Amino acid sequence: MVRNPTSPGKKIEFHVSGMTCAACVRRVERAIAKAEGVVSAQVNLATEKASVEFIAPGPGPARLEAVRKAISDAGYVASLPAEPQTEQNPHLLRDLWFALGLAFPIFIVSMGPMLIPGGMEWMMAWMSMHRWNVLLWFLATLVQFGPGWRFYRHAWSSLR
Repeated sequence: MVRNPTSPGKKIEFHVSGMTCAACVRRVERAIAKAEGVVSAQVNLATEKASVEFIAPGPGPARLEAVRKAISDAGYVASLPAEPQTEQNPHLLRDLWFALGLAFPIFIVSMGPMLIPGGMEWMMAWMSMHRWNVLLWFLATLVQFGPGWRFYRHAWSSLR
């Protein structure tokens, strides 16, 4: 929790999506604390909520927008609970299906020969082990740097 030494006022809860770890929570708390009129900010990763306390007499539309912009500038999506919840990340479902579509062949090629008698001999007749390994590496790389890129991006921000 980040606290500024001013008189407390009204608390507002924001919904924050895109956080994956404790470092994300700390980054959001620091970003909110820098917004104008904020007394304290407490972010919960499990509920994806940010409880923001403003100085008296409370937040106006400009202060709410300043907090939302601060969260957005930190790399996350914020909305007020009273707002209708829209799809926060429309690419998330697409990325899931893309990752599953690539991970399934990786699983089949890696584990299939162990489940099917004679499977390894059939695979080696079709392609050499080196080529199978290159194919698996290529598919795994697509998963890591396609749908998995969001985790690397946040990790890089944390390291900086």
